[in-house]
Amino acid sequence: MTLRKFFQAALASVSLSLNVHGLAGVPAAEASGDATDPVGFSTSCLPEATVAVKRGVTDLHNMMYASARKAFDEATRADKECAMAVWGTAMTYIHPVWNDQPDAQQYAAIRERIYRAMEKGVPTEREQAYLNTVRAFFFRRQ
Repeated sequence: MTLRKFFQAALASVSLSLNVHGLAGVPAAEASGDATDPVGFSTSCLPEATVAVKRGVTDLHNMMYASARKAFDEATRADKECAMAVWGTAMTYIHPVWNDQPDAQQYAAIRERIYRAMEKGVPTEREQAYLNTVRAFFFRRQ
């Protein structure tokens, strides 16, 4: 992994961590979670999709990429317009610790999903920022 790729992946991970912990514009009460929402990760998705996204975020933090991808796929099935499911799926292909990268076919599929989500319009500024992060990573290799 080149130093540049490492820093790009690290930036994506830091962005996720800052938002989950309420340090990047997410109200602290929301970010800290509570008994009914331990992850504290809000989305504009339908409630069933939001539950799956939160499970996926938890798995991302534990580098459990395969189960995170399943959770984000579940979120997509529950809400076809859930931009955070697109973001989460893309994040499951960024492995900052391992020297593996998505293959050309995976890159193309992820780019297409990001492009379609952005074309439809992302409901919130925060979700737009998340999608812009993965867009920067996946569209730099064209």
